[in-house]
Amino acid sequence: MIGILIIIYAIYISYKQKRESHFLIYNLLIISLIFLFGIQNYEAVYQVEPKPSDTYLYYTAFKTFLSDINHYLFYQYPLFLRIMIYPLKNAYFALYIQSNIVFLLIMLISEKLNNLYFFILYMNHTLIYTNVNFFKDNYIIIVGLLGIYLLQKIKNKIFQSVIIYISVFFIDLVRPFFKFFYFLLILPFIKNKKLKAKHLIVFYISIFFFISIIIYIYSETIFSVLDVMEKSGDSSLGFSLTSPIRSFFGPTPIRFLFHENYFEQPFLKSQGYIYYFLHIIFYFLFPVVIIIFIIDIKKYFYLNKIKTDSLFSFSISFLTFSVYQVVYGSADIRQRAIIILFFVFFVLNETDIKVEKLIDYKFIYSIFLIMEGLLSYFSL
Repeated sequence: MIGILIIIYAIYISYKQKRESHFLIYNLLIISLIFLFGIQNYEAVYQVEPKPSDTYLYYTAFKTFLSDINHYLFYQYPLFLRIMIYPLKNAYFALYIQSNIVFLLIMLISEKLNNLYFFILYMNHTLIYTNVNFFKDNYIIIVGLLGIYLLQKIKNKIFQSVIIYISVFFIDLVRPFFKFFYFLLILPFIKNKKLKAKHLIVFYISIFFFISIIIYIYSETIFSVLDVMEKSGDSSLGFSLTSPIRSFFGPTPIRFLFHENYFEQPFLKSQGYIYYFLHIIFYFLFPVVIIIFIIDIKKYFYLNKIKTDSLFSFSISFLTFSVYQVVYGSADIRQRAIIILFFVFFVLNETDIKVEKLIDYKFIYSIFLIMEGLLSYFSL
């Protein structure tokens, strides 16, 4: 069975990279959250009014016969899980396997990161929440991480373009708006230190016009969808100044303790305490990423000097973030998992800043902690 082989390989990689403790921490969290589902009846958790949750949709597809699974919406995700654990059909085991596939890929792409940066990358409440649920976002995360890993291993620009094209194709199967992003296959050719500033300016202008043309061509479809969503009350349309804050720092730890008042997607009260703890850890870790991003911000303007895997990672994060800001004005936890994971990898993969250097920015770090505390207070 493929799933068992993946677990064995993940153990081997954790040993090889001397990250056994990280592997144990992550698996302890995952097993605890899945165990809580098990003892309180996993299926009963998803009986939510007035309509079934997305997780229940994918869970139902996962349980059906393989011959009928293609009748379900975005069946590629539950089919992938069934293949991973074949011939078994256990939901808990499927969640455990998908979680370890994600963690294995994170280990593989972050081999050169120090232990603190690696810990920051995976110790993310949105990622762990997503991993232990039946969300198609797990499929997107796995495809994205696998694409990044292959981009690191294969240096030929033509082959890299093919990898990006295939990655976007598989993501497009479950997240249709990615059909607008096949232009990402040009990313490998941006990595060219011979390009001068004037060439980059022309490139940026070209990208702007390209996006404008795409919006114009599909404007009727885009605005009809937005109009329907606005009338149905399913979205809070439009970007606002608080949108990035909500996407990166929300939903705030305290809301996990009162999840029945704030979350449409169901989870158990006992799990809420774990997510509360994980979100607090995230609040201590994420300011480090923001500080590094601010310090390094000048280098990001020179795309030709940024690694292709980093550019692809940032593209997944930024494009997902942009679409959900336009449509919803924010993003759900599972979309935030994609946005945050790939953004954090981009920042940490490109930085040369040592951990010791960050001590010089302890005042700015304390400001972020105060801000996060205020966000938690005012979110009640």
